Order: sequence, then structure tokens, then C-alpha cells
Amino acid sequence: MHVLKDITDRREAERRYRELFDTIQEGLFFSTPQGRFVEVNDALVRNPWVTAAARTCCRSIFRRRFYLNPDRRHLIEDELKRHRDG
Repeated sequence: MHVLKDITDRREAERRYRELFDTIQEGLFFSTPQGRFVEVNDALVRNPWVTAAARTCCRSIFRRRFYLNPDRRHLIEDELKRHRDG
């Protein structure tokens, strides 16, 4: 038995998403709930406050700069955990 599935619509949606992510003028990122950056777009990397050192050593340095009040990051983590577990 063979099962065939048309994924044309899904591929088009993924292509459109990728195009938007890559061309949007605002810095955009995805991170794990622990704050590890999974993906950042070019606009974020080109941002003037992102140093050359941060660009070369991946995403970990960015974390400290993304939160208005980094000391409150635990509130975001708690909320994510509550929704994941609930």
C-alpha cells in the first residue's frame, strides 16, 4: 500500500514564511524557553548595537540585550512553562 500526500500548500506556506523572516526590516529571533537562540534574521544581526564579537560567537551574547529588564526573564520562563505543562 502506498500513501501519497500533496504538500504543495505546505511548501508554499514555508517558502512565504522564510521570505518574510529573511526580508523583514525588524530584528526577529526564535529562542528556546531557556533563552538559547535558535534562529535570528539578518536585520537583527545588522543592528548597530550588535557587536562584531557577538556576531561571531553566535547568539548567547544577544540574550542579555533583548530584555528591557533581564532580571524579570524568570517571569517569561514561568509563563512559558505554565502553558507548556498546562
